[in-house]
Amino acid sequence: MGVYGSGFEIERDVMKRESIDLAFEVFISKISLTRTDCDRIESAYRGLTKVLESKLSDGGCEFEYYRQGSFENGTVVSPLDGGEYDVDIVVEYEEWPDRAEDALDFLASTVKENRTYSSKVRSKRSCVRVEYASNQTGNFHVDLVPARPFGTGTEIEVPRAGEGWHVSDPRAFSKWCEGLGEQYRNVVKIFKRWRDENETTKASIKSIQLQVLVAEAMSGIEAGGSLPSVVRDTFKHLKTIISRRDTGFSLWNPVLPQEDLASSWSESGRESFERSLDRALELINGMERSQDEAEVFDYWNELLGRDFPDLAEFEVEDKASTSHRMTPFSRGWAIDANSERALKIEVEKEVYGRKTRPLKDHEQRALEPNSKLKFSLSAQGIPLGSEVWWQITNTGRHAESVGQLRGTYISARARNLNSSSDNQFVHWESTAYHGTHTVQAFVVQHGVLWGRSNVLDIRVANPAFWRKMRRMRVS
Repeated sequence: MGVYGSGFEIERDVMKRESIDLAFEVFISKISLTRTDCDRIESAYRGLTKVLESKLSDGGCEFEYYRQGSFENGTVVSPLDGGEYDVDIVVEYEEWPDRAEDALDFLASTVKENRTYSSKVRSKRSCVRVEYASNQTGNFHVDLVPARPFGTGTEIEVPRAGEGWHVSDPRAFSKWCEGLGEQYRNVVKIFKRWRDENETTKASIKSIQLQVLVAEAMSGIEAGGSLPSVVRDTFKHLKTIISRRDTGFSLWNPVLPQEDLASSWSESGRESFERSLDRALELINGMERSQDEAEVFDYWNELLGRDFPDLAEFEVEDKASTSHRMTPFSRGWAIDANSERALKIEVEKEVYGRKTRPLKDHEQRALEPNSKLKFSLSAQGIPLGSEVWWQITNTGRHAESVGQLRGTYISARARNLNSSSDNQFVHWESTAYHGTHTVQAFVVQHGVLWGRSNVLDIRVANPAFWRKMRRMRVS
């Protein structure tokens, strides 16, 4: 099965666009935080800053707070496999204790005084961490960074236990990122995901170092290029930059010219990063030589990781004939069109164990095989004693070839997919067959069709079947 919800469809003119360009749009969507994640960050920000306002304002000293880091810079990416994502909050206050360690302890104790956060606070070397319960995206935390004003501009000093206070300018860095434009921020996201997909690369370079290097590499690329071409050229330019700095390597902070970001970059880390670039360039050379679109997609997938789309996702068959599905008449239900109610079902996808969430846009366009889906029908207003029947109708050559067109009425299945559900208003399915399939619910009372739901079109991209059919077409 893959899902179009009600009203969701891809226009034909969109489908005529270059597949690889559309794939990059999908990829950016996949690796970006969801609206729910962003709302959670905003909620955490409001809650913590409200506590800080009540505590720090008692002393009569001025203070301010603001976000910093990847979220504020627009370069945050979703974690892999339910990992961690976060937001950094700077707490600028003139009256922090002089010792860095004391400032961190003071901030930690201030937050712990609030019962909501008392058990969630963890002290770190350069921040105070507040840990939240995990959600569908992964584990979430907030890092509170004590800071004090420095100079007359936007520069601040931030602490690091055992090392004292250090100059920083997160507001200027966020403004610098914003000035480089949306394409820069998207390229940074892509490079962060490339880094995170490779354990050795992930350990070899910090985010701020990667961001500054990407900006330098992109400065030599002609403006107006497509995202795929810009990413390829950025890899090439990065290799040139790293190679010519094999000795005396420097990487200056664009908003703090006196700070050499390479001073904390070990030689072994730079060498590991360069080896990762060499492997990336091998894949890029392969895709540039290839004349086969599917092979090019394979190269990109190997380079950027599991979230890069397969070409099969863009060649899902439209809904084929559903004439094989059973009708209410054939089931013997009486139908009164004047009294039949319109019902609504919704779909969620299971992620990271037993959690579920609504489908993202790219999942509405096409779902991968073995995606477990939860379909829910609201029980509100439905009379007690009514029966709920679910109809799953597969269409397309794949389902037909293995005798799995389905289309009968079934009772709700449990999460394990092997037994009946204890709740007839919730039905579980797992995707398998390339094509567009449908899900609909029916409510029957005393042999009369009391109501039926909307039809959800579920689109599934099965790369294995798609490749088989593609080879047959080519031959």
